[in-house]
Amino acid sequence: MSGLIEGLPDELVFLCLAWLPFNLYPVLQLVCRSWRAAIHSPELIKARLEVSAHEFLCVCTGVEEKLWQLYDPLIDDWLTLPDLPTERDPVHFGFVSTAGKLFVLGGDCSYWDDSTNRVTGEFATDRVWSYDHILGCWDQRASMLVPRSNFASCVLDGKIIAAGGLKTMLEPISNAEIYDPETDVWAPLPDLPKTGYPESGVVINGKLHVFFDGESKFLVLENGGGEWTWVVRENELLKGPKAIVGEDLYVLKDGIIFKLDKELKIPKRVVEAPPDCSYFFIGCHFTMIGIGPELFLVGEEEIYVLAVGMETPTIRELPQEWDLHEAYTICSCTMLLI
Repeated sequence: MSGLIEGLPDELVFLCLAWLPFNLYPVLQLVCRSWRAAIHSPELIKARLEVSAHEFLCVCTGVEEKLWQLYDPLIDDWLTLPDLPTERDPVHFGFVSTAGKLFVLGGDCSYWDDSTNRVTGEFATDRVWSYDHILGCWDQRASMLVPRSNFASCVLDGKIIAAGGLKTMLEPISNAEIYDPETDVWAPLPDLPKTGYPESGVVINGKLHVFFDGESKFLVLENGGGEWTWVVRENELLKGPKAIVGEDLYVLKDGIIFKLDKELKIPKRVVEAPPDCSYFFIGCHFTMIGIGPELFLVGEEEIYVLAVGMETPTIRELPQEWDLHEAYTICSCTMLLI
């Protein structure tokens, strides 16, 4: 791939492409093979991250049949994605974004079979799918080293980490692994020093933190001298849903959203959670995610947006684009950066 525009170095061409709206890329890739390669190259993704990256909220709704959607905060609109090309959509899967793509990791594909009156199918899978928003399609990637469901997943320095979870309904696992999207290769990490039901994986101060449901103890992945190690720590202030906005950590605890200081020791009350959402107060079927300067509060049916950057934080409800019934409650979300 060279000579994209005669007389201009490719580095400058990538910067020019990075400033263009990503919805023009499907047309630009039709110019020639070199432009198609440029549009799908890691160099363009890196350039966009530097100058004009676009953040979307990606929401997965549904129980047996999933509905995948992107919300664009800039134009306040939703876009429906193609169905995942599987015979049966997973539940309790990992859902992350890196290198300009969405990734769906593992999950539980078991179901109740009325003909045999028993649960059948895979309780934990190792399959990995990525969604390319420019091509508008899903692609199967290298499988995880260990099948898992109900696990912690997160992106650290552009690489995906999957940690812990369940292998069967009653068999927790301590395995952890890391994935490089550029090489499409998984590599093992040290086993977790404790097992349980990971609630989430969050990068705080540049380090991966794995939290367990209802516990004040959590794990921190350290990298000293080129070797990965897990460290057990405890902090009562970090119990409950968590999200990063900018460089600040927000935690939902007892119906109140708090902002923590850099040392994660002093909580500052930000706002009370919406009173009409009882699950906000108990943390069930609920997650939080930071997009731009806002904190998105994502429940089973409602999505609220908290403008935390204002002197007086305000909350607004996000209009949804799906039917509010059992088949389309929210089951997962992530942020897509393009």
